[in-house]
Amino acid sequence: AAAVVRNGREVRSNIISSQIDLHKLYGGVVPEIASRKHIEKINQVIKEALSEAGTTLDEIDAIGVTYGPGLVGALLVGVAEAKAIAWAKDIPLVGVHHIEGHISANYIEHPDLEPPFVCLVASGGHTHLVCVKEYGKYEILGRTRDDAAGEAYDKVARAIGLGYPGGPKIDRIAKEGNPDAIQFPKAKVNDAEYDFSFSGLKSAVLNYINGCKMKGETFDPADLAASFQKAVVEVLVGNSMRAVEKLGMKKFAIAGGVASNSALREAMEEACEKRGMKFYRPSPIYCTDNAAMIGVAAYYEYKKGTRHGWDLNAVPNLKIGEKAPGDRTGQADVAVEVKGLLGVIPVADLEKLLHYGAYHIFQRRSGQHTQKIDQPEVVRHRQGGKQNDDGPGAIDRQQRPMEKAPVHPMTLLGGDITGFPDPAAEAIEEEQQGPLPRRVNVHRKSSFHRIGSAVWLRVSPD
Repeated sequence: AAAVVRNGREVRSNIISSQIDLHKLYGGVVPEIASRKHIEKINQVIKEALSEAGTTLDEIDAIGVTYGPGLVGALLVGVAEAKAIAWAKDIPLVGVHHIEGHISANYIEHPDLEPPFVCLVASGGHTHLVCVKEYGKYEILGRTRDDAAGEAYDKVARAIGLGYPGGPKIDRIAKEGNPDAIQFPKAKVNDAEYDFSFSGLKSAVLNYINGCKMKGETFDPADLAASFQKAVVEVLVGNSMRAVEKLGMKKFAIAGGVASNSALREAMEEACEKRGMKFYRPSPIYCTDNAAMIGVAAYYEYKKGTRHGWDLNAVPNLKIGEKAPGDRTGQADVAVEVKGLLGVIPVADLEKLLHYGAYHIFQRRSGQHTQKIDQPEVVRHRQGGKQNDDGPGAIDRQQRPMEKAPVHPMTLLGGDITGFPDPAAEAIEEEQQGPLPRRVNVHRKSSFHRIGSAVWLRVSPD
């Protein structure tokens, strides 16, 4: 999916390339197929989103992208594409948490909605009760201990022969059934009053179906679907209302794929009206996964200064509020002077380079207050994080006074690892009896050298 969003509230385009028909054949999402289809469609979808919005990449101010949680293959496709566009057009890159994107979908059609409020996020992979304290600041009040609500819908739908996706199909057939025909259990978590549990309910439904088959009895799928849905909705509404009452909130919202369920929307609206609370819910198109909600969330992250470097990566199990490894929000830069040449890199990236011996890619375009390290010629690293202090010009990692240094803009780009003959490396190779030195071509004027467990960093101005 791709979208163009203006000022965090106006959706100028929202293009979705659905894979539902493809995955129906397998009864659910196949990660490998999903990733391959993402690769095939992503450029086409972006082009269509720009066309519908009547704009071009040259007029885009920032790129927002989901980097977690989710299926890692699909996430990697999106993150790689976003980084490529951000670098090519020299614009900021902003990584977005998928669940925070769902919450932000409520801002699109409700200009009066502003934090603080409580939001229930219910989808195929997540069930969270979240207090939105301010834009980009969240507190998790409750979460599922096992199956997500949407996951339970899919499994029950498969058991009664409805197929995938289960949510819409159970919602439709339940309207024809009696919600009081079968009494299914509603779980409560003793040590966490706002947490959810749906695995017991799912098992109860499966046991009921198996029991009918063993006894040679029949059951009405519509009655079963309606009874199952009633149990789910009552738990979601009950936990949510207890939370908003205890917190004294007057605004409540729902989000995620399950938020498009008609029974849940009606029950939540009735519960909020009874308590004098304002109830917000996105249109169904913004409940399921879409790019517009990610664009909205990215806008508010951008406004508070969030920026990500080229080392932003997919994080399939990312938690709400957790920072990405590539998040450079509020970080200072460090001026590294190597053999008389000066370049600027973020402090966090230098720390990672020293500690892990890995190369990182990033970009700076202007000089700022920097931390200056004098005369480093070789940056060396030993396995286990132990610093080698006997090398020529080895960097001392202790903090030095901040000072304003004249810095040159510098850009480092990713490249392939290739063999690299370096006379200066011959002595180390001979000493360590290691393999031929390897070079990561980062920029035509800048490069990292890796020899065995040692890492050399050479920097030059752009």
